[in-house]
Amino acid sequence: MGDTNQLKVEKEIVVVTDQEISKHLKPTNGLPMRKWKVSIFAKDDMGEHGPLNYVERVEYTLHPTFEPPERVVRKPPFTLSEKGWGEFDMKITLSFTDKSIAPFTFFHDLNFKKSHYEVPHKLTFTDPKPTFQLLLFHEKSDESYSSMPKPNKKKSKSSLNASIKRQKNDTSGSPSYESGNSSRSPCSTSESTNDKENYKVDYQKLARNLYALDEDDILEVIQIVNDHRSDDMYINEDTEGEFHIDLYTLGDELLRILWDFTESKLDQISLI
Repeated sequence: MGDTNQLKVEKEIVVVTDQEISKHLKPTNGLPMRKWKVSIFAKDDMGEHGPLNYVERVEYTLHPTFEPPERVVRKPPFTLSEKGWGEFDMKITLSFTDKSIAPFTFFHDLNFKKSHYEVPHKLTFTDPKPTFQLLLFHEKSDESYSSMPKPNKKKSKSSLNASIKRQKNDTSGSPSYESGNSSRSPCSTSESTNDKENYKVDYQKLARNLYALDEDDILEVIQIVNDHRSDDMYINEDTEGEFHIDLYTLGDELLRILWDFTESKLDQISLI
């Protein structure tokens, strides 16, 4: 008999195909050349599309006539664009941010019957880790997912791209910590203890702070994160020139360090 206490999380994804005849390419084998693209999204209960935050990479295996037939895309919505004249079944493999979960492989019918069509697929995860659950239940917005381009020393200035948008009224699982000497204060406060105020992490403000740092400070943030990283944290450096972190997985201590560091740096900037 199976374990009835196992947690099973079902998620729906949708493969979206768009295609059109290319007027600038000559027909092949008597058939018009077409431009097509395939993208993959999460799909919520309302039918809305969102980013697949829990997927790390997608591998497409095309018809052997494509060179090369294997393509890997690492950034949502994992869009693959190509051109050709024939229809075929492509193999698609999703690899997840949690390496302990086996990749999910399925076949997608690339056809030219419609200019736009969507094909849903069901995914089932059994007893996912808490950190992975955070990503599974926040597909509508990548609120805690910060993307920090690694600074290029050849450039005089580097930027940081952070997207933090938590669902309204959802404050569960928010770590708290005592504020340091920073003159800036988070938005949400709790009862004071021992004459010190305890603050809940303002993820949106922390993301904005990270975005506002200069090149040298970004390098220091990356070093801080790497010095404190653990297996429970989602940290992705696979994409060249970018450093991705999920703030919700970092833990109280690292969040406090990042908060104090960014607040201190921005205070210094404001005084100049």
